[in-house]
Amino acid sequence: MMSLREELLAIDGVIDAQVDDSDRPGGVKVRLGSGADADTIGSRVQQVLAHTV
Repeated sequence: MMSLREELLAIDGVIDAQVDDSDRPGGVKVRLGSGADADTIGSRVQQVLAHTV
């Protein structure tokens, strides 16, 4: 089973992820690569977080 950070890093376009507290979605930050589609990545991040709650 992958950690939350690993799942976020597996999203295409995410180059870094910080998880301050995996029990709180507000404690998650991702950094996007150049040219990454922020809307698509945001939707994907929300999907990953929904599965961790």
